[in-house]
Amino acid sequence: GGEDSLNQLSLSLALLQPVGSSTDLGLAGSYYGYDQDPAVAVFFTARANVAAGDSLGGGFPLAPVRWSISPSLTQRFGGWTLAPWYQYLSYASSIGQAHVAGLRVSWRIDPSWTVWVTGSAQWDLLADPTSSTPDTTGSSHVVSGRVALGFRASF
Repeated sequence: GGEDSLNQLSLSLALLQPVGSSTDLGLAGSYYGYDQDPAVAVFFTARANVAAGDSLGGGFPLAPVRWSISPSLTQRFGGWTLAPWYQYLSYASSIGQAHVAGLRVSWRIDPSWTVWVTGSAQWDLLADPTSSTPDTTGSSHVVSGRVALGFRASF
């Protein structure tokens, strides 16, 4: 890419440990490398955010992630499955950090149909982009969330 692009390489590792016949514990982690400082990439600058109308809910990430870690639990109760999870994100270039908590609930209606709902809430703690020393003191908080419904069918 050119000077207005940001190339990313990610490395991830996930572990899943069954605990009994109906419980799984998981731990996932990722590290993201970039070909230039993500803080100067066009979209993630304060100027680009203003040009986008300060719309943080437009479906774009608030900042490029440097690394993340996510523990999870999956518990099955007959045809029901509950899967709470948590994720900690550290944004690149000392931009800030985020905490995400979520829950997925699924119901296996029969062997060929499963329906599910999932939701999450995210709390971002972002450094002040006008500050000459990036740190999270005096930063802004952004709270967001999402909910999704879905199904899986086998024919």
